[in-house]
Amino acid sequence: MDRDVGRRTDHTVKSNGTLLEQFGIPALNVTSCVFGGANMNELFVTTARVGMDSAALKKYPQAGGVFRMETNCTGAPT
Repeated sequence: MDRDVGRRTDHTVKSNGTLLEQFGIPALNVTSCVFGGANMNELFVTTARVGMDSAALKKYPQAGGVFRMETNCTGAPT
Protein backbone atom coordinates (compact mmCIF):
# COMPACT_ATOMS: atom_id res chain seq x y z
CA MET A 1 0.00 0.00 0.00
CA ASP A 2 1.42 3.38 -0.95
CA ARG A 3 -1.16 5.56 0.82
CA ASP A 4 0.15 7.35 3.91
CA VAL A 5 -2.46 7.21 6.68
CA GLY A 6 -0.25 8.58 9.45
CA ARG A 7 0.57 6.34 12.38
CA ARG A 8 -0.83 3.04 13.46
CA THR A 9 -1.75 1.74 16.86
CA ASP A 10 -0.70 -1.84 17.50
CA HIS A 11 -2.92 -3.48 20.06
CA THR A 12 -0.90 -6.13 21.89
CA VAL A 13 -2.56 -7.65 24.93
CA LYS A 14 -1.08 -11.08 25.53
CA SER A 15 2.08 -11.35 27.61
CA ASN A 16 3.81 -13.23 24.78
CA GLY A 17 3.56 -10.11 22.57
CA THR A 18 1.06 -11.51 20.06
CA LEU A 19 -0.33 -8.74 17.86
CA LEU A 20 -4.10 -8.86 18.18
CA GLU A 21 -5.24 -5.86 16.13
CA GLN A 22 -3.85 -2.89 14.23
CA PHE A 23 -5.54 0.46 13.54
CA GLY A 24 -4.51 3.29 11.24
CA ILE A 25 -4.59 6.73 12.85
CA PRO A 26 -4.81 9.72 10.46
CA ALA A 27 -2.39 11.77 12.59
CA LEU A 28 1.34 11.69 13.31
CA ASN A 29 1.56 12.29 17.05
CA VAL A 30 -0.32 9.67 19.06
CA THR A 31 -0.23 10.80 22.69
CA SER A 32 -2.27 8.23 24.61
CA CYS A 33 -4.81 5.44 24.37
CA VAL A 34 -7.29 3.90 26.77
CA PHE A 35 -10.11 1.37 26.67
CA GLY A 36 -13.64 2.46 27.49
CA GLY A 37 -17.27 2.02 26.57
CA ALA A 38 -19.95 -0.15 28.14
CA ASN A 39 -18.11 -3.36 27.24
CA MET A 40 -14.56 -1.98 27.57
CA ASN A 41 -13.91 -2.89 23.93
CA GLU A 42 -13.65 0.65 22.55
CA LEU A 43 -10.15 2.04 22.12
CA PHE A 44 -9.85 5.83 22.46
CA VAL A 45 -6.67 7.36 20.99
CA THR A 46 -5.64 10.99 21.52
CA THR A 47 -3.28 12.84 19.19
CA ALA A 48 -1.43 16.17 19.19
CA ARG A 49 -0.79 18.83 16.59
CA VAL A 50 1.75 20.89 18.57
CA GLY A 51 4.98 21.43 16.65
CA MET A 52 3.54 20.43 13.27
CA ASP A 53 4.29 22.77 10.38
CA SER A 54 1.66 23.94 7.89
CA ALA A 55 2.54 21.21 5.36
CA ALA A 56 2.07 18.47 7.97
CA LEU A 57 -1.19 20.03 9.17
CA LYS A 58 -2.45 20.13 5.58
CA LYS A 59 -1.54 16.46 5.12
CA TYR A 60 -3.00 15.42 8.51
CA PRO A 61 -5.90 17.81 9.19
CA GLN A 62 -7.34 15.52 11.89
CA ALA A 63 -4.17 15.84 13.99
CA GLY A 64 -5.08 16.90 17.50
CA GLY A 65 -8.25 14.85 17.44
CA VAL A 66 -9.54 11.95 19.51
CA PHE A 67 -10.27 8.71 17.67
CA ARG A 68 -12.49 5.83 18.77
CA MET A 69 -12.33 2.30 17.43
CA GLU A 70 -14.32 -0.77 18.38
CA THR A 71 -12.01 -3.71 19.00
CA ASN A 72 -12.33 -7.46 19.33
CA CYS A 73 -10.57 -7.25 22.71
CA THR A 74 -11.62 -6.21 26.17
CA GLY A 75 -9.50 -3.76 28.13
CA ALA A 76 -9.09 -3.57 31.88
CA PRO A 77 -10.57 -0.63 33.80
CA THR A 78 -8.07 2.04 34.82
